[in-house]
Amino acid sequence: MVEITIRSLTGRSIPVEIDLQQRVSDLKEVVEVKEGIPPAQQRFLFTGRQLDDDKTLAECGVANGSDLHLVVKTLEGVDFESDAMDTNPNTL
Repeated sequence: MVEITIRSLTGRSIPVEIDLQQRVSDLKEVVEVKEGIPPAQQRFLFTGRQLDDDKTLAECGVANGSDLHLVVKTLEGVDFESDAMDTNPNTL
């Protein structure tokens, strides 16, 4: 297990412990549990590239201490920073 940080467009940080052999889709499920954002609305960017759901975090070059950027996609297809991230009582 390693710790990575998910950063929102507003700079909010979400620490996540995860195995690097898990897929990006698994990380989306973790974020859904922590933040209430459906996986279909999440996009992760790392080193300027969008991460593919079917690849492992290790295959994407993610390592202990990495920062991933979260972009939330609305049903209309517009990317935005989710207000849900700031209202969930289970967040740190």
